[in-house]
Amino acid sequence: MAPRSSVPADLEALASCIAEYAKSPDFVNYGEGMDKTKVDPAKILQYSALWRSIRKLHPSLLFSQSTMESILCLVAEKCAASWARPLTASEQPEFRTRMARRMRTMARHINQTKVKHPQTQWYVELVGPEPASMEGWFVGYDHELGKAWRSSSTGASVREYADRVLLTGEKPIAVFKDNMSVELDDVTVEELETKVEPPPARQQSGGLWEGERDGVRLRVARRES
Repeated sequence: MAPRSSVPADLEALASCIAEYAKSPDFVNYGEGMDKTKVDPAKILQYSALWRSIRKLHPSLLFSQSTMESILCLVAEKCAASWARPLTASEQPEFRTRMARRMRTMARHINQTKVKHPQTQWYVELVGPEPASMEGWFVGYDHELGKAWRSSSTGASVREYADRVLLTGEKPIAVFKDNMSVELDDVTVEELETKVEPPPARQQSGGLWEGERDGVRLRVARRES
């Protein structure tokens, strides 16, 4: 396997991406010590849109200090007209150093969680579940019950239903009790978002539809008269 690069292919594109979220020179508030700062999920989630955009351009989120400082130099140039005032020449070095450390520390915490605890709730909210390998499993969606299911290829007649369905990506993602997550191909996000027909009487929950949107559990139920 080739080593992941800490040098992004397009610094200009990354600078433009970050500049969209840099409303002031102090646009990221996070610890600057990569080995001392503790993971702060609440703060990381404040910048979820920023990190999703960065991941599209540089999925590894690996940056050397010098590379990130080069990117931030471009960010300062792009944002000079929109900030309350442009940074002076003497302020530039401190800005690049300080913000690069904050960005790299946050990126490191995201990567460490991805490797060690990829199903941690805040990480799932940040980037969405990492689809698991489906070798040895059959997966589908039961439109009558309104539930996603899986069954082992060695015991296909026994179905296990998903704990929840996330509607945060292009496809619905079923999440099972062991935190295995997988994209569903036989139902769309649009179908689940607009589903209003009541299920057959054999559905035990009594609801019309259950799922998750943007990390929030949703349940549509009949109004009792």
